[in-house]
Amino acid sequence: MRHRVRVLRTPGWECTNNGISARHDDLIALEEVDCVPPVPDGPTVVLMTGPLGHPVLRPLTKDGTVVHGMMGGNFAESSDSRWDAAVAAVTACLDVTGEPIVLRRAVCPVVPIHDRVEGARS
Repeated sequence: MRHRVRVLRTPGWECTNNGISARHDDLIALEEVDCVPPVPDGPTVVLMTGPLGHPVLRPLTKDGTVVHGMMGGNFAESSDSRWDAAVAAVTACLDVTGEPIVLRRAVCPVVPIHDRVEGARS
């Protein structure tokens, strides 16, 4: 499933090394990498489990390769309730039936964008 997410950043601070979240205010977040190549109507990221088990967003290249960067300081969020369920599923917050536990709106899932890549960018 696709989600339109907003980029949250601190004005005046650019720590992504010109990552995707520094160049766009909205991103298209995919729940899985099966949707290759990325959708042509905007910059695309994939929601996945990070190295410590928490959700992260990683950019996809035009050919559908996941860019393994580090946290650049920006986050993404959406007001769509389906985003809550997608984030819960990635963090393995499942109920006894295996369904994702939808987080309460008071705890809006804000996900870090891992789009900082050191060295030359292709």
